[in-house]
Amino acid sequence: MDKTVILFVIGTVITLLSSIFWFWVHSIQKKQDEERQRNFETGKKLQEFQQEVYQKYQTKDEAKDNFEQIMSSLRDIKADVHRISDKLDRKADK
Repeated sequence: MDKTVILFVIGTVITLLSSIFWFWVHSIQKKQDEERQRNFETGKKLQEFQQEVYQKYQTKDEAKDNFEQIMSSLRDIKADVHRISDKLDRKADK
């Protein structure tokens, strides 16, 4: 074989190897970009969910206050029912 043919073959092999290498690098970069985009979208959804939870759901302190208000109202109703029951008993006894 001639020296120029050997150099041509070596040059072609190096060119093919570098093309394969850069194709591989590009595919890895594309996958990383897709992962970054997916992570960004997931983070955005998480922030929206956290904002929704913050706006819509009550804290433990709020729940405790609401429970106490409900219990106070039930005690008032119970007292009113007892008072009405006593009045009815007195009317029935007359």
